[in-house]
Amino acid sequence: MSASAAKWSSHGVDYTTDGKLKMNLTITGVEGQIRWVYHSAAVLRAWTVVSTDATRTLTASVVSQDTYRVAQRPLVFVAPHARGEWRWPVEELQIQDGALTACLGPQKA
Repeated sequence: MSASAAKWSSHGVDYTTDGKLKMNLTITGVEGQIRWVYHSAAVLRAWTVVSTDATRTLTASVVSQDTYRVAQRPLVFVAPHARGEWRWPVEELQIQDGALTACLGPQKA
């Protein structure tokens, strides 16, 4: 997996009633992977992560997948960027007709 540049944008920056920053964030990328341990479970193209205060949702096109590995847990979504990679744990995952939708946990360093 080469380091394709991911892009991000912020929409609707706001503050909660107790003064904490609320931010909706959208990150898009050309390629990514779902990994089980260090194995590739699925290769993704044209992915988007939409993050709100409470949820992070991944959508992507699936190029290839290993059915056994995709069924294992824990899974991690890995997205390369110019200085390395972002990682999010996968909490729920659905693949149907080449389209992936997943709920992601908090981002891993």
